[in-house]
This record gives sequence, structure tokens and C-alpha cells, in this order.
Amino acid sequence: METLQEIGKEILERKNTHSSTMTDIEHTIDDVLDNIISVNKFLGGLNTTYLNIFGLLDRMGKLEVQSEEDAKALDSIIDELGLFAHRSSKLFANISKIDVFKSGCKTTLNDLRTNIRSIREYLEDIEERYLLSDEEDDFSQLMNSLI
Repeated sequence: METLQEIGKEILERKNTHSSTMTDIEHTIDDVLDNIISVNKFLGGLNTTYLNIFGLLDRMGKLEVQSEEDAKALDSIIDELGLFAHRSSKLFANISKIDVFKSGCKTTLNDLRTNIRSIREYLEDIEERYLLSDEEDDFSQLMNSLI
């Protein structure tokens, strides 16, 4: 006949086989949650950078290209912001593929998607205002000289 002590010992042995595993899982969950917080902080900082850039682009939109140096600076700005938007898009795509980040960082990811779209619109506006207008002026001058 079994004793209470024997059954109790067996219960504790079985419990112990999963107790350490549960602790490991708890640590893993903590790590995942810490990573979600870190990614959210990073994305929040990235979104703030976008908002700051938008303010500067708004200020820049009130200015005119007055020299060859301004034109070169404008080309550099367009190139760098295009690269920035491209890298942000890749980051967005990679983070969005991971379900835990997709749901845990939903708001900051949505904000990033909006900011990426906005920067592309800003770049289109800059190209239209500064670059295409110059080409149109050149074309108009050419047409006028032919007429």
C-alpha cells in the first residue's frame, strides 16, 4: 500500500520537472516584452525625426534656389531623404512581418507608415517646385526662341 509520503514525493518530482522550464519561459516572455518596448521607443524616435524633418521641409519650401550651391544642396537633400525613406520602408516591412511586433508596436508602426508616405509626398513636391519648374522654364525659353 502506498503512503501519503510516497505520493507526495512523486508529486513534487513531477512538478519540479516543469518548474525550471516555466522559469525559463517567464524569462523569455520578459525578453520579448522588453524587445517590444525597445522597438516602440526606437520607432517613436524615428517618427519624431520625421516630424522634425517635415518642419524643416516646410521652412525650406518658402525659399528659392539662388545659386549653384543651393541647387547642389537641394540635390543632396533629395537623395538623402530618398535613401532615408527607403531604409525606413525596409525597416517597416521587416518589423511588420513579426507578429509580436506587428501587434505590440501597432500605433508606432502606423505612424511610421504615414510618415514614410508623407516624406515621399514632400519629395515629390520639392522636385516639382524646384527641379521641374527649372526644366519647364528651360523648355519655355527654348520654345520662345524657336517662335
